[in-house]
Amino acid sequence: MNILIVEDERITAENIKELLEANDYSAFIAHNSDQAKDLFALHRIDLILFDIELKGSPLNGIELAAELMQIKPTRHLYLSAKHKAAAIVDQAQTTQPTGFVTKPYHNEQILMAIKMAFTKPLPQTQITPSIFLNVDGQKIRIKIEDIFYAQAAHMETYLCLLNKEKLIVKTNLSNFLAQTNGQLFRTHDSFAINPEYIHSYKTDSVILKHEDFTKEISLSKTYYKSFRAAFPSIRTKPK
Repeated sequence: MNILIVEDERITAENIKELLEANDYSAFIAHNSDQAKDLFALHRIDLILFDIELKGSPLNGIELAAELMQIKPTRHLYLSAKHKAAAIVDQAQTTQPTGFVTKPYHNEQILMAIKMAFTKPLPQTQITPSIFLNVDGQKIRIKIEDIFYAQAAHMETYLCLLNKEKLIVKTNLSNFLAQTNGQLFRTHDSFAINPEYIHSYKTDSVILKHEDFTKEISLSKTYYKSFRAAFPSIRTKPK
């Protein structure tokens, strides 16, 4: 089981990690919300331990949990100080945690809370598929449904959104597509499209359309057969 520890106190985080690994769990540490988003995207995470405060972080633990649960519902616990106000606890409950561990805690408390967490169902959250991307030095959340197409640009990826906004992501196209979990489809070494907006195709291109926004994207011989197999009901463009 992979457990993500989101804790701003380094010694506390290392102690928890050591405890978990001694009990046959795999553990990752994030000291702020940006690091947590990166690890959540890179690894299969089965459980998250959120410190509520996260000093110096762009998001606190509750705000971060709310965002991550929208991407993939995941069992999670909160590490909470005894003096936390009832309003804070009520806010934390909106993310459907499997429990709370009150600081200062004993190792047995954490291990028992984790054991109990895996007996409970996943949070019931309506998922809007999305990813966190590094754009202009900032972490931003992009909904997959808002991406029209992606284009390779050397070691970067150029994104065109439905609102015609253009973004440059600091990673190559292959790495970017890996983050989308197959929700975009590659049609060319330099292009990937959002299948939701396929209108029609020709032997060497795919036509995307959304309201008044239309774009013709290259379809290479390398990807033509896989495109036909993946979208057999899409019609060819009339001549």
